[in-house]
Amino acid sequence: MKVLIVTYYWPPSAGGGVQRWLKLSGHLPEFGVEPIIFTPENPAFSLKDDSLEREVPQDMEIWKFPIWEPFNLFGRGKQLKQGQVLEKENKSVWDRLAIWARANLFIPDPRVFWVRPAVSFLLPMIKSNHIDAVITTGPPHSMHLIGLELQKKTGVKWVADFRDPWSEWDILNKLGVKGRAMKRHQKLEQQVIQNCDLLITVSKSWCVDFERLGAKQTFVLTNGYEPSARQEGAAEGDSKFVISHLGMLSEMRNPAALWQAIAELCVENREFAAQLEIYLAGITSKPVIDTIGAYPELKEKLVVDGYLSHQGAIGAMRRSGMQLLITNDSANARGHIPGKLFEYLEARRPILAIGDPKGDAASIIHETQAGACVAFDDVAGIKKEVSARFQDFQKRNVFAPQKIDQYSRRSLAMKLSNKLFQLILPPGGGATE
Repeated sequence: MKVLIVTYYWPPSAGGGVQRWLKLSGHLPEFGVEPIIFTPENPAFSLKDDSLEREVPQDMEIWKFPIWEPFNLFGRGKQLKQGQVLEKENKSVWDRLAIWARANLFIPDPRVFWVRPAVSFLLPMIKSNHIDAVITTGPPHSMHLIGLELQKKTGVKWVADFRDPWSEWDILNKLGVKGRAMKRHQKLEQQVIQNCDLLITVSKSWCVDFERLGAKQTFVLTNGYEPSARQEGAAEGDSKFVISHLGMLSEMRNPAALWQAIAELCVENREFAAQLEIYLAGITSKPVIDTIGAYPELKEKLVVDGYLSHQGAIGAMRRSGMQLLITNDSANARGHIPGKLFEYLEARRPILAIGDPKGDAASIIHETQAGACVAFDDVAGIKKEVSARFQDFQKRNVFAPQKIDQYSRRSLAMKLSNKLFQLILPPGGGATE
């Protein structure tokens, strides 16, 4: 079976958006599915990791086609993420204009101008290469519009993969999308979810949300991890009790109760204070740093790092005494499962999630015995968990989460391939073993 995967993010692009299909596509051939990647030739991504190019299988077929993006909305060529501009305290006239244009003119996103030329390029390629199915992954959700047009014009089976919601995505509220612009988002979303042959998303809650919005056939495929050599037990070779967060930590997800709880523990426990390190790597917003810095007990404990390569991030996870997972404090946060959760599981270090204790991420943490999830404002609960993990760190207790193999990307690729064969072949046509 040949499957065309349409993705905006591909190495050397970095960040969470690239990992899902980079890793899944590498495993799919084991289960009878030959992936072909279609991606922009010249994307304006904000993070770059050249090391990821070495993880692309040498024999993988990759089609590239130039993309025109209207302008770099968030940074005049600096290629900053929109979230960084949204959180700037003193927005320039250009910043405000860029946000307005992003919210009102470029729907569903600035990559929409790639849809028509991409479809024109792909139409003959689908027929000449005998493509059995097309998978589009978003955001950016304009990738789904490519799948919609290809399905209309060729009848090819089409799978829409949603790594985030669309009309109910919290970033749209942050951008100020409303009125006619929101109605346009909702109309396009309806065209996609009602016409795709299969809608995939990353959590059970979001699956329910898409079914409520009208999706006919849905399938949950979480993100996952790649197994690698590891050591169990206490944090690897570190005398510090490192509480770490890797990735973007924005003002929207600033866990104020966590910083308060840690500061109180520093006052109450001198050993904890002496051994504590707060390590934040990736994109950390200034309001987060300012909140931590307001506590005299924490100011000297904070280490802020920039973007880490994937391998560098894995090393940082393994040095952690506790890994922080901060979910969005928003209406649809219950279904938000950050991709880093699965890397955290593989690192086998304790996880402290701050978010909805009844959410999908909390369920996975509970199922795998990988840590705990505490509500955003539960200072006492956070103190209890941090204190317990510090005691484990001091005793060098072995930490061993359970049943995590189901989240390896090889297992997920097998699950996906079976679903694809069911979608494309008639009953009894044969799914993989």
